[in-house]
Amino acid sequence: MIRRLIGTLPDWAQKSHPHMRYLLAGEQKTSRWGRVIGFLSLLLIIGMFAMIGYANASTFFQTNPFELPLSMLLFEFLFWAMLILQVGLSITALLPIVNFVSTEKAKQTWDAIRTTHHGTNFIIRARWATTVFYRLRPVMLVLWLARLVLIGALLYDLTAFGGEYLSSLSANITPKLPQWGVLMLVVMGITASLLMPMTGVGINAALGLWLSTWVQKRLYVAMIQIFLVMLQTLLAGGFVILFLSLRDEQLANQLLSPNSPSYIPTWGVWILLLGFSLFADWGVIFLYLGLYAGTLWAKIPYGIFLGAGALAMVLVQAFITDRLLAWTVHRAEWRE
Repeated sequence: MIRRLIGTLPDWAQKSHPHMRYLLAGEQKTSRWGRVIGFLSLLLIIGMFAMIGYANASTFFQTNPFELPLSMLLFEFLFWAMLILQVGLSITALLPIVNFVSTEKAKQTWDAIRTTHHGTNFIIRARWATTVFYRLRPVMLVLWLARLVLIGALLYDLTAFGGEYLSSLSANITPKLPQWGVLMLVVMGITASLLMPMTGVGINAALGLWLSTWVQKRLYVAMIQIFLVMLQTLLAGGFVILFLSLRDEQLANQLLSPNSPSYIPTWGVWILLLGFSLFADWGVIFLYLGLYAGTLWAKIPYGIFLGAGALAMVLVQAFITDRLLAWTVHRAEWRE
């Protein structure tokens, strides 16, 4: 999957491929009024996100957010909008694709696809590509643009204190590392954050296709879709609770203090943070050193390696996506 991000798309993911043309041609054309309504809805969503961001940055309109440091202002302004978009993106990548095989069977096209040379392989992979590379691309571009803005602010932060800002953040970390090592780990976190939108959508789309080979009845499909929405909502809600807890000094000390009844072991915190990185877009915090370095490095033992751990998890996620697609093709060829 990673090769497809940095190289040329394979033939089955090109718009000129017959299976891609079939899938893309099946999309309903939007009327003029539909485009107008869509544009107005987009403006409404942007306005809503802007209001949420301003309220968060201004502590619910109690302070002037433009007095904050630039990186903090941008993070507080963009964070919740990015989280909502990422959760919505994950659900959108997963739910519509769960009924793919049953829909093709209902249209009586599935048997014809299976009889063509590598037809099942191409149609499964092409359906995955339409979701990852085409239909959801505008939203992913928005998420990447927001990340690039935060990366620009991060690079600006690195010039603070005469270039010693990173040194001051890493002064009390465990273990002690040279500055080039700290910088390399920061870059790993940035890389992981940039890859997460694509790998997250990719594995959700692959999971949806895999489920579509198991469940064809509409009632069961609807039940699975409801369950998946609930699961994504719980993951996002758990992330929000953990995020707010770590930002609160008193709650963070309770979670990380061995003598506290709510103590979470270091390995448990690591699992939670890496898990939420993949499924709830926790990776955004890797782009704001004030929180990532100023809080997590100092409070969580070996917290400086979270970015490297997230990058490793992203690569594992990409590998699982490839294997899941291969398994889906196998099931569709031999059991459907």
